[in-house]
Amino acid sequence: MVTWGNISSMELANISCLITGSTGTLGTAIALALARGGADCVCHYHTRSDLAGQLAGQIVRMGRKALILQADLRNPEEINNMMEKASAFGSLRVII
Repeated sequence: MVTWGNISSMELANISCLITGSTGTLGTAIALALARGGADCVCHYHTRSDLAGQLAGQIVRMGRKALILQADLRNPEEINNMMEKASAFGSLRVII
């Protein structure tokens, strides 16, 4: 079992997480840490589909599922659409 602070890999195993801004430095680090802990990741991006695709590839190579979704978080309709698609990926337990 791997532990980061008080979060263990057993707690993350097979849960789905949505990481907004996943193409930024911090968002990428968070997504990769969650995937290393056993979580499947929905990776949100606004304009950098190339970076989102690379991140999803890294997550899949770790043996986890990954989905990339584009949305402008200033637009409520796009947020709703993103959340609908993310929910179809699995029951979201973590939203960052």
